[in-house]
Formats: sequence, structure tokens, C-alpha cells
Amino acid sequence: MQIGFYIDSKIGDSVVALPAIYGIKTLYPKCKLYIFCNPITQNLYSPFEWIDEIILIDENLIPTLNSLHLDFLFSSNSDKNTITYLKTSNAKKLVTYLKPYNLFDFRVKTLFANLITKPQSIKKTLIDLVWLIRPKGARQKPSISTPKLQTFPKNTQTITSFLSNLQIKGKKIIMINPFGYAAKVNLALSEYATLTQKLIEDFFIIIPTFGSKDEEVRGVFPQELLTHQNFCIFHNDDDLLNLVELTSKVNLLISPSTGNIHIADNLGIPSIGIFSFKDTILWGGENMSYVLLSQDREKTINKIIALTHSLA
Repeated sequence: MQIGFYIDSKIGDSVVALPAIYGIKTLYPKCKLYIFCNPITQNLYSPFEWIDEIILIDENLIPTLNSLHLDFLFSSNSDKNTITYLKTSNAKKLVTYLKPYNLFDFRVKTLFANLITKPQSIKKTLIDLVWLIRPKGARQKPSISTPKLQTFPKNTQTITSFLSNLQIKGKKIIMINPFGYAAKVNLALSEYATLTQKLIEDFFIIIPTFGSKDEEVRGVFPQELLTHQNFCIFHNDDDLLNLVELTSKVNLLISPSTGNIHIADNLGIPSIGIFSFKDTILWGGENMSYVLLSQDREKTINKIIALTHSLA
């Protein structure tokens, strides 16, 4: 059996989709599993040997799909343009979420997902999507484990070298991520500076950055923080697995609802999520605690500090 999974999303979506994708291999251990994705997801999934092939989404996607003669093609992206495009392939069945435009399309297997009628996480909903192709006679969902994110030796070496140059001196390491591409609620960068200032004497603080974010932090955080012995910025390159490796070494992560917190949750690292109530349902995790962002930012920051001391 040939099965494909199309996922053109950001970091958090890719991490959350892992149990569902692994569930395909649980249902059909002998299937050939192909992932069609962007470079971010390719980087994140590259250590997994149970994925048969990872193929970048490009202008040759349809000819590539046609050459594989897929029995099922999943798409976590259910917008009309994406599904219409994927339907031009010769995949026997497409599997995605129910939308008005695919209601009567018998080539598309669909799942009705609604937060009001069935409030559950995106992770569980994706597993329900995979269950649509269960073998005949299967009545009970198998226990599906979540594959832990992995890294390569070069990532271990990079982070070991980075940490060895810091003066941590036995302190607990707190990673504070102020940035969130998809985060609908978040503290301002100046408020993260205030939070860091209130934690800096008790913990070693690492701020992960990428691209121009390093300059943003240095432009907002006061000099006494930037030069504090218990503070460091980790400026990553394009290899996301460095961030995965570093996250595995910290004691706690503080972050909005974005990719970093899903990486931590996957690795079993406790985290404090600055979330909206809706996000606690859709994007919550087993290792997450939540602080709902309120207009009283001082109160929010004090809640985060109290949780940090209890969890770290």
C-alpha cells in the first residue's frame, strides 16, 4: 500500500501531526509512507527512519504524486485551492476535513471537525482523520505512541559546545521564547524583558532567536540584562534540529502558542504557555501549564513567575 501525507504548515503543526502520521504506520506497518512538505517540516522529520521518503512541495508535485500511484493521500491543509490541486493527481482517495465544497465528492474521504460539537485538540482530530482509513473489521483505535523528535550528532555537538561556554553553575535553565509566528495572544517584547529581569537571579535564562530576532531582543532588553552572567541569547541558523536539541536540555520553557512549545511538549519538557482559552483546547499538550493573557499584564507576569518557581 502506498500512502502520502501532505502538510504545508509551520513548526507547531508539523510536531502536532506526528502521532497521526505515525498512526498510519501503526495501522499499516508494511505501507510505503511519503511525506510531502516544505523545507521546515523536511528538516524536522529528516531523522525519522520510519518515514519512507520526504518529498519537498514544488512545481513538480503532481507528476511526482502520479508516479507513486498512491492509495490514500492525506492533507492536513483542507482549503479549497489545496484540495482542488491535489485532486488533479491520480491518488485513489484523498483524506481531509469536511468542507462544503467536498461534501458530495466521493473520491474524498472526510472528517467532520467542529470545536463546538467536539472540543478536542488538533492532535486528536488528526488521529481521527487517520482512523478513516482503518482496515476492514477494525473497531477499536490502536494505542498510538508519539514519536519523540530526534536530532543528528552534529546538532548534539553544536549544543554541547554552546552550553559548555556558559556559566550556568548548577542553576535550572529556563528558555524564554518571546516570538510566535502563529500566536494570537502574546506579551510584548518589553514585557518579556520585565519577566526575564524578575527571574534572572534564580535561574539561567536562554532566549532563542533566528533571523533578525536577535537584533530585536538586543534593541529592547536593557544592557544590564544582556550582559548578566545568568543570561544568554541562542541565535540559531537554518537547522531547526539545533533548537530541538537545545530544548531537550532545558528545565522549563515559557512561550506563546507556537512551534517552540510543541517541541518542548513532544520532548516531555514542562512548559508555561501564554495562551488564549481557545488555544488551550486546540493546541494544548500533556506537559503544558497555561497562563491566560489578561489586560493586567503585571498580574499575568506574576502568575508566570509563580508557575516557574513551582515547575522548574
